[in-house]
Amino acid sequence: MKIKAGIPFVFLLLHLGMFAQQGTFPEHFGDIFKSDKMLLGKRVIAGDVGYAFQNVEFIETPGEVSNYLRHAIRANVNVNPKSQWFLRTTFYLDLNQSDQTPVWLANVFYQVGYYDWRNRRFSFGYENFQPNRFKNAQVDFLTNLRRGHFFVSYNFALEQGERDNRHILLLDHTSRIVLSPFVRIHPEFPNDFNDFGGYFKPVAGAMLRYVIYRNFYIEGAVYFYPISRTVVPWDPDFTYGFGVFNWQSFRVNVSYGNWIANRFPWNESQMPFHGILNGELNVSVTWAW
Repeated sequence: MKIKAGIPFVFLLLHLGMFAQQGTFPEHFGDIFKSDKMLLGKRVIAGDVGYAFQNVEFIETPGEVSNYLRHAIRANVNVNPKSQWFLRTTFYLDLNQSDQTPVWLANVFYQVGYYDWRNRRFSFGYENFQPNRFKNAQVDFLTNLRRGHFFVSYNFALEQGERDNRHILLLDHTSRIVLSPFVRIHPEFPNDFNDFGGYFKPVAGAMLRYVIYRNFYIEGAVYFYPISRTVVPWDPDFTYGFGVFNWQSFRVNVSYGNWIANRFPWNESQMPFHGILNGELNVSVTWAW
């Protein structure tokens, strides 16, 4: 049974090796399997899969910081049925699942909506980065659903091909600078103990992403919470990330992101132990069906 299950993977590796010898890459699995059936080659379904590592520090008992090293397989599945409409799901399969695994570490994130990456375009939708889990969930699915957020954002992009394409920061055709102000609305929010905290949590902010050269990028975002009582310890004042990411299929990418609990020095922090070593490191391979 194990040998039979491994045959498709051997077949895939042989085909990828043939493409590599020719100095080319397949655009999708339709190229590899020489088929256009079952949506193969339509690029409606795409994503990436790889390994994620994170050093998680948290307070388990008062006055004591606990440490958990997360090793997981991380997979993204993007479905684009039409134009800029999308459905995106991220799965984490923990490789070192144990009784010490924090119950608030998510196994599933999901997003749905309309995203337009072009200059001076609006995007909108719903995103859920709550602690959704396969089992041993601290919060049930419907509660997490209400604690996700609706968003509206707008892109200001600087890239080659426009009047200002000779900008010193645009080094080649892959260089791009995008500033995206956004507004988010959470229908419900938790308190410091992840119990019910109240209804209606607005968040405003802006994200800046700079693709420097040949898909090397840095990015960051700042957040403002108009209603201070809605803020919980893991809400960030800012987030940041960097790496290399090529959206084309069957490319290897490396990225780092730090998305929670970052506080400005002048802002009182309830998580003083959180720092750059607590971000998430990803090594992945892109794919398209």
